[in-house]
Amino acid sequence: MIPAALPAWLVAAFVLALGLCVGSFLNVAIWRLPRRCLRLWRPLYSSCPSCRAAIAWYDNIPVLSWLLLGARCRRCEGRIALRYPAVELLTAALFLHAAGTCAGPRGWPVAAVGMVFGAALLAATWIDGEWRIIPDEITLRGMVLAPVVSWLVPGLHLVSGSALHEPPDLRPLAARLALPWPAGDGGAARSVLIAALAVAGGTAALFLARSWFRGPGREPGWALADGLYHALGAAAALGGLAALGAFPGLAADPRARSAAASLVGICFGSGLLWAIGVLGTAAFRKEAMGFGDVKFLGLIGGVLGWKAVGAVLFLACVGGAVVGVLIKLVRRTSYIPFGPFLAASAAAVYFHGEAIARWFLDVYLPWSAALLD
Repeated sequence: MIPAALPAWLVAAFVLALGLCVGSFLNVAIWRLPRRCLRLWRPLYSSCPSCRAAIAWYDNIPVLSWLLLGARCRRCEGRIALRYPAVELLTAALFLHAAGTCAGPRGWPVAAVGMVFGAALLAATWIDGEWRIIPDEITLRGMVLAPVVSWLVPGLHLVSGSALHEPPDLRPLAARLALPWPAGDGGAARSVLIAALAVAGGTAALFLARSWFRGPGREPGWALADGLYHALGAAAALGGLAALGAFPGLAADPRARSAAASLVGICFGSGLLWAIGVLGTAAFRKEAMGFGDVKFLGLIGGVLGWKAVGAVLFLACVGGAVVGVLIKLVRRTSYIPFGPFLAASAAAVYFHGEAIARWFLDVYLPWSAALLD
């Protein structure tokens, strides 16, 4: 929590400096994550992409070092790409925007989550644009952390009056999913225990499938692994809902409801895009949706909640269609990565969800605009 007595310019300067430093780290992630021969944390120091020489701390100051060195390495004089200061400046601007839009009405914890979430979206955008992949280090680990963060920061979903961030009341559904054991703590504990065992079994099966049945392309082994991945997510969501139904006191806890909404958002986001990809592949007889995009929308659903997934997907499809037509007219190519459009739409919904919800309902569903009131 930042003290309210601090002057606004000091808070802005701190957020700006933090964003520049995080942007410098994102440059490392963007360079290393797609290259499987490298590790994000090894080596601990930054190195020149051309000569691999370690970069001294005074040559690693965000933006300033790039300007002072004339965009060249001090040792080999290899050119340093414009990407480095661009990512640092974009991250700093994103951090300032998160602080300005979230810190006041939604609190600093929500603003901090927005900064981390925005940094992950920016890294995924740059990697997908260059390599046409979205690393699992961003998507899978983000999906694991999303329910935990939702538990710690219930304001992430429980924002009064926000149509996209307010989670539904899952208690009636949770009560139906609670296993029919005798009433009492023993029966409730058995319900949660069986749900936990289902999640553990799905996790074990997922790792076994990816280790033993992994094959190139979309072979049956990968199809099995993909199916187990979705089974794992469904088991986690059902387990969370069963816990809400088994423990009435837990169902009234905003933290538990927020975590359950995150689990449902993960399943709904990844499941929706996976189903679209399956239908598109069957219709066009070629892969219509990369599995990285499926996991990416699962991460977005885990952070924003399931109600925001539709708005994110709609905005991404509209933006992708417009840009895709323009690129095809210029470059005569029909492929564009979908990840950057998902990332931009997710950031817009996170920071301006209420305005987007009202616009979306007023334009496309005017009869349901009263749901926001």
